[in-house]
Amino acid sequence: MAYFGKVFTLEKNENFDGFINSLGLPKEKAESYVKSKSSQKIEKDGDGYIITTTTSQGVTEMKFKPGVEFDQQITPEIVTKNVMTVEGDKFTQVQKADGKTITFIREFSADKLVVTITSNFWDGVAKRIYSKLNESEMAFFGKLYTHESNENFDDFVNSLNLPQEHATAYLNSKISQKIEKDGDEYVLTTNKPSGPSVMRFKSGVEFEEKITADVIGKNTITVDGNKVTQVQKLPDGKTITFAREYSADKLVVTITASFWNGTAKRIYVA
Repeated sequence: MAYFGKVFTLEKNENFDGFINSLGLPKEKAESYVKSKSSQKIEKDGDGYIITTTTSQGVTEMKFKPGVEFDQQITPEIVTKNVMTVEGDKFTQVQKADGKTITFIREFSADKLVVTITSNFWDGVAKRIYSKLNESEMAFFGKLYTHESNENFDDFVNSLNLPQEHATAYLNSKISQKIEKDGDEYVLTTNKPSGPSVMRFKSGVEFEEKITADVIGKNTITVDGNKVTQVQKLPDGKTITFAREYSADKLVVTITASFWNGTAKRIYVA
């Protein structure tokens, strides 16, 4: 099957907001689901399968054998009963909890995944349409990207309230970055004037990073195709998000923070 092991990224939705509204979720959570971008990958695992879903919240794996019931935890409080049947390129998941049933029909082709959603408590039909990630979009692995320019980066650095000497050094720093795949892990190497630093991580798994001699941050990085999003939590509760978007010849790092209303960018070229 040509789609096994391929990453399919969300392209568009049809009536997905109607389905989400039927779930009766709080407004904020419902809006986050509707706007969420995700990717899916299916792999063969002996006589079973693994579907891996990546979102901004992290990575989930669903392991199953056709026709065999399995549990899937949706929230900390809700565990659903599921049965997946396989008919050629069509994977039909029937999910049950509290008397409600939701059906997800995944239809794969070489370059597209269409997920059709119905339920026993809603009269509509929703679709999520994914496109296969082009192999050329993954050409950034192992490639060195060198800093070229900034947008509003000085305002972000000023928001950190660093000593003037440190702020000036941060603003004027010329660095390069490289990301590599190592099994189920990733290695992000940053070359700074003070020397190289290496971050080794698994997508969606929290890890610690020493930011200064006195400050250790907790980080979660999710990889969704060519988008690598790092959420960094500082000991004082503040968060900084670094959204890296790669292409074959450019890396754009978009920076936002919980304590600053602006958006900054650092642009790198290969």
